[in-house]
Amino acid sequence: MPFQYTEQIQVRFADLDPYAHVNNSVYLSYFEVARTNAILDLFNQMTKQGVQIVLTASSCVYKQPVTLETPCFVTVEQDEVAKAWFSLKYTVHNNNGTTFATGTTKHCLVKGSTGRVMRLTQDFIDLLS
Repeated sequence: MPFQYTEQIQVRFADLDPYAHVNNSVYLSYFEVARTNAILDLFNQMTKQGVQIVLTASSCVYKQPVTLETPCFVTVEQDEVAKAWFSLKYTVHNNNGTTFATGTTKHCLVKGSTGRVMRLTQDFIDLLS
């Protein structure tokens, strides 16, 4: 079964644009925080094996602004798994039914010793699930 993980995000004053909304570019860092905490054990295991999890693409669709006082959560879920890459999907929300943004990131595995992309192993897919 694919994983799902929710992280509460503390909106910082530095995240805001001149209109007092979270700047569009900051949402990707919110994705990163949720993703890192969601797959930290997996990341550590892969690093010990000399494998890097590399971000290859990201997208974000903005639906409603987030302000400094907005309760903000990011839910990350497994999206697609292919032979040499996987993707994750994100929902930025208030944990009460309001969605502020959605997005995806795509990742591949790179063998540290060669710098080459490698196929996802069944062990990796199992850990991701």
